[in-house]
Amino acid sequence: MIKTIRKAALLLLFTSVVCLAAGCNEPTPAEPLDYVGYEYGEIDAEYDKNLFFRNEYNLESGDPSVIYVSEGEWAGWFFATGTNFGNGFKIYRSQNMTDWESAGEGFVRPDNLFGTYKFWAPELMYDKDALWSDYGISSENADRKGLYFLFYSSQSATATDKYPVSFYLGVAISAQPGGPYSPFCGINANGKSVDASDPLFDIECINPQTGINLDEGKKELDKLYFPRRGFIDVSPFTDPFSGDKYLYFVRNSLPVDYGNEIWGVKMKDWVTPDYTTVTRLTRHGYVTVDGNEKFNTYEDSAIDEGPFTYYYDGTYYLTYSMGATSGKSYYVAQAIASSPLGPFTKILPEDGGAVCMQNTAWDMQGSGHASLFTVGDELFIAYHTRPITADGKVYSRKVCVDKVYFHKNRNGITVMHTNGPTKAVQPLPEVLSCYKNVALIAQVTATGAAKGSSFVSINDGLVCFHNNETINDNVDEFEVSASETEITLKWNEYVTATAVMIYNSVSYDKAFGEIERIEFGYKDDDGKTGVKFINGLAFNFNANLVPMSLLYPGINPGELDDSYNVIRPGGAATAVFAPMKINRITVKIKKAARQSVLAISDIVVLGKTA
Repeated sequence: MIKTIRKAALLLLFTSVVCLAAGCNEPTPAEPLDYVGYEYGEIDAEYDKNLFFRNEYNLESGDPSVIYVSEGEWAGWFFATGTNFGNGFKIYRSQNMTDWESAGEGFVRPDNLFGTYKFWAPELMYDKDALWSDYGISSENADRKGLYFLFYSSQSATATDKYPVSFYLGVAISAQPGGPYSPFCGINANGKSVDASDPLFDIECINPQTGINLDEGKKELDKLYFPRRGFIDVSPFTDPFSGDKYLYFVRNSLPVDYGNEIWGVKMKDWVTPDYTTVTRLTRHGYVTVDGNEKFNTYEDSAIDEGPFTYYYDGTYYLTYSMGATSGKSYYVAQAIASSPLGPFTKILPEDGGAVCMQNTAWDMQGSGHASLFTVGDELFIAYHTRPITADGKVYSRKVCVDKVYFHKNRNGITVMHTNGPTKAVQPLPEVLSCYKNVALIAQVTATGAAKGSSFVSINDGLVCFHNNETINDNVDEFEVSASETEITLKWNEYVTATAVMIYNSVSYDKAFGEIERIEFGYKDDDGKTGVKFINGLAFNFNANLVPMSLLYPGINPGELDDSYNVIRPGGAATAVFAPMKINRITVKIKKAARQSVLAISDIVVLGKTA
């Protein structure tokens, strides 16, 4: 529900009367600001889709892949796909990351395909430099460039002369993002004639010169590969410096040995692996492939899967998921390296290594198997999660997206951090809304800080989601031990603002219930300056708390006081208003009587600098 709040200008009237009586010549008195507040978190609540998006769970799919098209015929569209448990893959499109529709024919299994069922984990990619003629798309457009690729895995039902029954990798190609996608048929760069019956990666082509000893281990189950151990979760990557192509994928486990790990290979083109480069990138349960340091996690699992690689500032980030996709502890982790094929070092969860992870107490299950995509200069993550109702019902996997940042952890290592998983409204990318977070360039000060807390975290763009010893984002909140705080954001030049979002604490016992007052120093079109204010901007606790019935099933809610509450991070007290030029925002918040410490995770101001 949208609540429009128009405060009566009592303060204005009172100030005017006093000044007239005293004969004073005061500046223009503060004026109340007309604004709109949202009941965030309610799945059916309305909001401005020109400014915000929300994970509404309306796209059902696992293992999602999302791309944003920035040029050409489909510019401005997002395209998504994922595991749908059919004989192929559906493609969807959206212009706001919330409302999705069918995008075309997608990929439908041809009769002679190597895989017959269990079509898993598709990943979309657009290569603007891919020649149509190189991939047999059209002889009439030999010089045309720009193709869409859909990488996937599937299982064969019967053994052939060439391949045993197992999971294999495949790729299909299309001239348009919605398909139809078709397998490559022709001579690949290794000189081999291939068609739909041939998988993309053939384990039999690996030889001892690759550096991988497939017979490693004294026992048969310790070997890196033997028949029926297949490959799944394929993900492409183009090195932004060299232009070299790579594939990352999972050596799938068998039920008897329960161990997945990630491999990589350099590609000659998108249909031809260079088998001499096959490299083992992760070893489940360990920080590195060759070391003995155990990887500590709160779930004892032997699964590394769902790889995706991204380059940032001299480092290659390999994101992957740990645990079982059906488990509540399934999440996205990260490993880093200085080259595309490693060696990779996993970042421990206590060092900010969890890229996207739900708390096991929240009303969602598993936020994993992710892909990354850019929208302009902003980075986002697509992942799946299973919503849980207040009575404990677990839904099928739904596609979600959230924003990703890079920051230094407490060891000085730059790590990837997601402001998520969220259920509340979040800012759209600037490319879509034309507004960005101008709080990032403001000068910030604050009063009442708790010992050791810095107000620098107020406008760093990072929202804390985990802050315990085992799982820690290494993202600070601004903590207040005084009875109240006054936070001021100032800009050297006027900016145009249209919304302010004040993100609450990750901890219920540190969370605020409302913002006492927000003041805006403004200038109108005639150059007149003044102050506008909002009093009593509420935070919707009901929309951002995990249902008590889920946390404590069978217990009468009347027997539980506030100390039993669990807040879901990512919610903010938010006001949206007509665009106005401002050079200052002052936020006043009082600590509740029950609190020893008050905390604010972040402040976002949607605006423009020009």
